[in-house]
Amino acid sequence: MRGHNTTSPFISIVKEILVSPVGAYRDHGRLPIAEALVYYLQVVMIYAFLTALAGMLTGTILFSSGTGQNPPFAVVIYFFGLLLGSCAWALFLGIGVHLAARALGGSGTASETMTACLLSFTPLMVTGWIPLAGSFIADIWSLALFVIGIREVQALSTPRAVLAVVLPLALLFSLLILAFVYLAPVA
Repeated sequence: MRGHNTTSPFISIVKEILVSPVGAYRDHGRLPIAEALVYYLQVVMIYAFLTALAGMLTGTILFSSGTGQNPPFAVVIYFFGLLLGSCAWALFLGIGVHLAARALGGSGTASETMTACLLSFTPLMVTGWIPLAGSFIADIWSLALFVIGIREVQALSTPRAVLAVVLPLALLFSLLILAFVYLAPVA
């Protein structure tokens, strides 16, 4: 049918986030958290599946039998580990960035911050499974989208949105360094 949009809402959001992020956040940045979570779960399941498949085909999955072959359960464990780890990371990041954004004068709700967070992972989930460059490029792209999303939903200036996103990451990185230094064996 001419003029009839048959694109699924999922594909439309992916396309809009990748091509026109400011418009996407204006259109979808205030999605109900349940809808944003369903979207995120769809995109993260695709990512986990493609990453596990790429890991199996390239032999880079962490659980090797020692013979160069992956036992079948390793792919399943890897898939669910990526799925759960991605969800936990999004939750941590969303909460941390929301607290930072509010401290910097943001006016958005926790739900809007979490929606911005979940949508910002789109490039990582779509291209991050590609070995080597895919993840690096996607990480930077996702980080930039998160800044745009926080700027839009929290009504912050771009520098404040950058701070809101970077501060929780810097805090976590600092805590990891301290834990490593503290827990590292003394030679």
